Amino acid sequence: MSPFITALLVLVATFLVADRLTWLMIRLAPRLGLIDHPGERRIHEVPMPRAGGIAIFLAFLAGGWMMTASGLPYAFHSNLSGAHLAVWPLVGAALLVGMGVIDDRFNIRALWKLVGQVVVASVVFFGTQTEIGMLMGVHVPWWIDYGVYVVWMVALINAFNLIDGMDGLCAGLGLIAVGILCLLSCLGPFLGETLILAVMCVVLLAFLRHNFYPAKIFLGDAGSMFIGFFIATAGNLTVGRRAAVAGLLLPLLVAGVPLFDVLLAIWRRSARKLSHSGAAVMAPKIFGADRHHLHHRLLSRGLTQRQAAGAMYALAVSLSLLALIPIFGGTNLLSFSLVGLIMIGLVGLRYIAPIEFIASSDGLRAVLLRPMKRSMVMLVYYTYDLIVLISAGWFAIWLVEHATMTHFSKSDYLMVISVFVGCSMLGLSAAGAHLRRWSRAGIHDFLACLMWLTCGIILSLALITTFLEDLSFRMTLIHLTAFGLALWGLMLPRCFGKIIKVSAMSALHRNRSIRNRTGRRALLYGAGNLGELFVSHLLQSPSSRWSEYSFVGFLDDQENLRGLRMRGFPILGTMDRLDRLVAIDRIGCVIITTRNLSPARRRCLLDKAKRLGLGVLEWCPEFGLVPLDDHEGIVNDATTPDLH
Repeated sequence: MSPFITALLVLVATFLVADRLTWLMIRLAPRLGLIDHPGERRIHEVPMPRAGGIAIFLAFLAGGWMMTASGLPYAFHSNLSGAHLAVWPLVGAALLVGMGVIDDRFNIRALWKLVGQVVVASVVFFGTQTEIGMLMGVHVPWWIDYGVYVVWMVALINAFNLIDGMDGLCAGLGLIAVGILCLLSCLGPFLGETLILAVMCVVLLAFLRHNFYPAKIFLGDAGSMFIGFFIATAGNLTVGRRAAVAGLLLPLLVAGVPLFDVLLAIWRRSARKLSHSGAAVMAPKIFGADRHHLHHRLLSRGLTQRQAAGAMYALAVSLSLLALIPIFGGTNLLSFSLVGLIMIGLVGLRYIAPIEFIASSDGLRAVLLRPMKRSMVMLVYYTYDLIVLISAGWFAIWLVEHATMTHFSKSDYLMVISVFVGCSMLGLSAAGAHLRRWSRAGIHDFLACLMWLTCGIILSLALITTFLEDLSFRMTLIHLTAFGLALWGLMLPRCFGKIIKVSAMSALHRNRSIRNRTGRRALLYGAGNLGELFVSHLLQSPSSRWSEYSFVGFLDDQENLRGLRMRGFPILGTMDRLDRLVAIDRIGCVIITTRNLSPARRRCLLDKAKRLGLGVLEWCPEFGLVPLDDHEGIVNDATTPDLH
């Protein structure tokens, strides 16, 4: 019989075995105590068996045994002929699955799970003698090999473990990752590895029949950790060493979605722990749990579980295709993949990570507001400013020196940098830059520092041209360049927390999904001073306070404002466009944010709202939102101050 026909029969048999083992685990899990009960951070509402990890591990062993018994590894020239290359990964997988089953049954502490994962990674590393070897022509010591391998494997194990929070998500992403690795291994001379990956693919495919929404069984920690372990091991032992591009880019991108999720989780929890440090409330744990994973955010935007899983599948496929471009098209296309990856990352951070930015801002503010001795605060600011000014002066001289093809002696270097730094520090001291409370700074604080820093730069230029008797454009260019570099370095950290806070809160409120079925799509009527005050109040409020509203933009009676933006919100036109906006954006209510509304216009708005079935509310800084109807809200604005 042809080896390909035999391989196909083995894969079909493996699929059937995996399907029946999954069915068996659905019935045995309650007797084994492997039940996932509903909870605060759970999506499911009824107890579910979580013994899927046992099913996929046993099915994979069965498929591997059938493959070996039929002689397929030798027929396809497997590169895993050495016993240690196959045995030690199986030993590590068995240890990991066993620890996962115990955790599913008794809930092991996160620290002990991490220790167990490091032990498993160490067993596989020393058993298979994995090594990087040469990197850019430099021999890499074994301990660097060991550290990189352990961090890589533990990261992948936890990435798939953390993302296993929705029906079909972890198994589906694992199937995509293993499928891409299988496709790439077809290009190599050892097709035996392709068969190993294909066995895992059919096992995951069979499990997905029972795990996709509505799920009948969950993976549990045993299954999710085994999937991450398998991808890390397979990517290293089969296709990971095939080429430099594959070894560096492909393993990162085939598991890009889980890795991105775990990086966001670490970032978010670390920032929250920092913001709660020293507070009376208990700080969140970095290895704890929350409801801000990627799938939770997609669900909160109104997507169903099927739609959320499909969106994450599509993202995983896109990242994998970016990794395959330089492999199939040549390394000259590597830059194309990197540009695509950077664009996806920036868009993802813009629309997905406002929660992390807010947490980072809170953490930074907590550090800045933490009680410190005045002398310590001044020492920190002085040290930082000295480093920035010295670096800016040195780089400016080096840049001008190479641009103008001139040479500066060491004494000139020291003279220019010393005078520049001294005069700049004198200007910053005159502005009180080391004594101001920058977490509460206003525009006048930054303008004062800018003015006095400019005075210091002018004084430095005057002194240097006097001492060196060099009144040339070269010296002016050095000071202008150093001033531009130093200004960014000095001011950005001082306003960093406020920039992140405002930007993140703005994105969080303005980018609520149109498909949010629980929220009310709201228009703000009045883009004047009171409207700006409302937006400021909105951006400073916790997002949960306004979770029932999704703000679309402003209406304003001044037609010339249409198309402009105020604090990030678009001005969509006058009241005459209300009918069209209701039809297009499914508006549910209008919030009046102006006191310059005549009784006639107010009556017109209430009549239109009644005809269109809209709610009308008025925002007052003193009382908050006040609901109106067609019988009330007609007031005499002659006595109301003009805030529009």
